[in-house]
Amino acid sequence: MDLERDELHIWHISLIQSQDTIETLASHLDENEWAKADKFRFETERLNYVISHGARREILAKYLECLPNVIKFKENYYGKPFLRENKKRIYFNLSHSHEIALLAVAKKRRIGVDIEAIRKNFDEINIAEQFFSTSEIETLQSLPRNLRTKAFFDCWTRKEAFIKAVGQGLSYPLKEFSVAFSPFERARLISLENTFLKTENWQIIELNIADDYASAAAIESKKTETKLFVWNCSNNT
Repeated sequence: MDLERDELHIWHISLIQSQDTIETLASHLDENEWAKADKFRFETERLNYVISHGARREILAKYLECLPNVIKFKENYYGKPFLRENKKRIYFNLSHSHEIALLAVAKKRRIGVDIEAIRKNFDEINIAEQFFSTSEIETLQSLPRNLRTKAFFDCWTRKEAFIKAVGQGLSYPLKEFSVAFSPFERARLISLENTFLKTENWQIIELNIADDYASAAAIESKKTETKLFVWNCSNNT
């Protein structure tokens, strides 16, 4: 796979796979991944982990020009995974929800990605008041009721993508930065508080992956071309 410095590759991975495909993907995982997979209480969650992480290995192997099972990972202090050997300066981030996983890949750029299945009939204002900034809460409250649920998940995935890109986990308070998420404006990082990071060095990208899902990517870049790929175990294209 060719990957230019100003490109962001987004891989769409279906978590509905045949038993043969699941067995192939499972064979790629190392002991650490298996230990994490075995912690899931429900078989569906365990299978989703195996599929998404096995596919992550297959996709990254294309960029690294190696076999999927030889890739070694490490984690930073906050648990964000990186490639242990990374001469090509490949960065990645994985997210999954319900039946879809997304893998974001870029070169020499910090990146994050998030996808969430949109849930209906819940109190988005109450949750927003716990996690969103003051300006985001005001924006959400100003929207017509029929637009709020989708807007909530758009905001949530954009914020999650950003903190995943920064790589500090939930130690980076969600209330201390704001993103644009109204259906009447483009996705972007609006403001940051208590940090040396600058908004102009980051992009928030809306990803229209599937109906009933919200998804977004964040990348440390002023200019980015986003390319979407659909992963398939037989040929990875």
